[in-house]
Amino acid sequence: MPRKRYDAIVVGSGAAGGCAAKELTEGGLQVLLLEAGRDVDPAKDFNTHTWPYEHRYRGNFAPGVKQRRQWNQIYADGFTSHLYVNDDEHPYTTATEQPYIWVRSRIMGGKILHWGRNARRLSDYDFRAADRDGYGENWPIRYEDLGALL
Repeated sequence: MPRKRYDAIVVGSGAAGGCAAKELTEGGLQVLLLEAGRDVDPAKDFNTHTWPYEHRYRGNFAPGVKQRRQWNQIYADGFTSHLYVNDDEHPYTTATEQPYIWVRSRIMGGKILHWGRNARRLSDYDFRAADRDGYGENWPIRYEDLGALL
C-alpha cells in the first residue's frame, strides 16, 4: 500500500498549531496534524469553580512547588492539574546558567485553554528578547517582516 504524502506536518493543536493547520489546509495543502493530548470534556475537566479566596493556598503555589518544578500542581487544590504533564514522569533538563521553566499540557487545544482561550500577539520587544536577556537567539525575523507576508 502506498504511503500517504503530506505537504506539511503540524505538531500540536494549540493556538499556533490549530491556526497553522487551518490556514494550510484552506490553502490547499495536505496537512498531518499530530496531537499527543486527549480531548477535553468541559463538563468533566472544568466542572468546579471557586473564588481565589476559597483556594487552599489563595491562588498561590503550594509550598515547594516552584522549587521542585512540579508545574502540574500549579493551581491550588489541583482543579486543573490533571491536564498538565507531570515533570517527574517526563523530565527535561536545562543549562544551570540558563534555567527555563517548561509548562506542558497534553490536551487537545493546548495550554491556551488555561489562558482563558486568550493569547496576546507578540511585539517587537518579544522578537528581540536575546538582546535584553543576554543569552539565546533573537527571532530570525522582526515583527515588521510579518506584515510583508500578508
